[in-house]
Amino acid sequence: GGQEIIALAEEINGVRNYLLIQKNRYSDIFDFSIEIEEELLATPIPKLSIQPLVENAIYHGIKPAKCFGRIRISTRRLDGRAEIRVEDDGAGCGGKDLEELMGESAKFGLRSVHERIRLYFGSGYGLVLNPAETGFSVSILIPIE
Repeated sequence: GGQEIIALAEEINGVRNYLLIQKNRYSDIFDFSIEIEEELLATPIPKLSIQPLVENAIYHGIKPAKCFGRIRISTRRLDGRAEIRVEDDGAGCGGKDLEELMGESAKFGLRSVHERIRLYFGSGYGLVLNPAETGFSVSILIPIE
């Protein structure tokens, strides 16, 4: 429908379909889970915000680790915001911070997602890199209506 902002439920549906296609291609290297809080399903989000993070998890986390991996997408309420977290147990980011990774936007695509979220919702929202013992974990913070 040409909409730039869609419901989280619609975004998750597209990401689930993408993951099913990738799992069919790479069934021997990863599995995934999606755990979304029901009350957040109507939350508005810019379309194609989660898929680039999932692509990063597969191509920059799981595949380079050269062992079977897991991708987990989850949500929670956090201080009046919705947090959508994408985690993998793959190769990690080599100790780089979010600014360094966003500087590698051609490789990681994080900058585009971060900037679009901030454009629509303001500077209090966007991507946050989460501490992770192994792998990589990044969250999207968006307002709850």
